[in-house]
Amino acid sequence: VRENCRLLITGAAGTGKGELALSRAGDLASRGRKTALLCENPLLAQRLAQRPGLHAVEVCDRKEFLEQ
Repeated sequence: VRENCRLLITGAAGTGKGELALSRAGDLASRGRKTALLCENPLLAQRLAQRPGLHAVEVCDRKEFLEQ
């Protein structure tokens, strides 16, 4: 996980995908890397964007990201 620039994390609901993604995004951003965390669900993206410690991570849903 630490060596990949891009990751696709899949799995059933409640398996920790989001927590893994948040951890990795925060780690990259804390080291000065430009970091985006994309979600399929717009409500989840809004919720994650409000999490403490992710101010340097761009969090948005996939549609919003593609429209930028």
